[in-house]
Amino acid sequence: MLQIDSDGRVTSWNPGAERLFGFESDEVLGRDFAQLTGTDEAKVRTLQEEIFRVSHGSRQEDAQWLKRKDGSRFWARWISEPVCDDAGELLGLAKVLRDETEREAAQEAIRKSLAEKEELLKEVHHRVKNNLQVITSLLNMQARQIENPHVLAQFEEARNRVFSIAAIHESLYRSASFSAIDLAAYARQLAPDLVRFYSAQDRIQVNVIGEGITLELERAVPYGLLLNELVSNACKHAFPSPRKGSIVLSFQHENGDIQMTVTDDGRGLPKDFDYRRASSLGLKLVRSLARQLRGSLDIEAGAGTAVRVRFPENGGMPHA
Repeated sequence: MLQIDSDGRVTSWNPGAERLFGFESDEVLGRDFAQLTGTDEAKVRTLQEEIFRVSHGSRQEDAQWLKRKDGSRFWARWISEPVCDDAGELLGLAKVLRDETEREAAQEAIRKSLAEKEELLKEVHHRVKNNLQVITSLLNMQARQIENPHVLAQFEEARNRVFSIAAIHESLYRSASFSAIDLAAYARQLAPDLVRFYSAQDRIQVNVIGEGITLELERAVPYGLLLNELVSNACKHAFPSPRKGSIVLSFQHENGDIQMTVTDDGRGLPKDFDYRRASSLGLKLVRSLARQLRGSLDIEAGAGTAVRVRFPENGGMPHA
């Protein structure tokens, strides 16, 4: 424990402070506390600001490197409180310090280890993305040898599914966090590429609405594949050439759930269409992927098509 006056001079120095800093009381009493914190301008200004805040009745907590008599440094954490006379006039500050050098070193080691692991994870996502891009390129090369239009279309759909997974790893590689994926940011990356793949960029406009909604990594791949299927279906079926229109992808929070809606203003679905009984691989995948997200699926036909998938934000079951 030690005390300083309103000018920053040491006025009290107990045996604990003597042990911690290595200075005897007659070496520091009456001297500037800055000799213990360092005399650079930033630290002197910090001390002055602390004195000002405490003088206005505010208890302060802080931590920084301080110097011992032998020149070594230690990480100190302290509490500063005002010291007043009987009339309530400020005499100075009382500081209670503790040496937390070992704790700070341990935390620094943890931070360094975490940074190394994050860099490793980043490299893993980068390599997975590269490998998936190699597979995509091989599928493209093989597709050039296929003459049957029906087989070629199936081949290209498989290629798009691989591409959508690669895009997830690319998104994670560029992200500040590897624990979750930003749904709207990923949609802005994937959807325009799919529209270009179907050579519809001059006919179909893509709009993405929603910010800051994330999904944990465990469900990122089902989400990416689902988005691929919904946008691809809209490109193929809602806008046969030369029809023009737009696809809107929206994301919003609703009572602890995430609702993703893919809406198009294309030609719509037949009146008797029932997606629950549809036998196409694409719609089977859509139903299966919605279940993997632990979500519910609803398709609304009208002036265009709206597909709503509602799934829990935290990985449980969707709310009623």
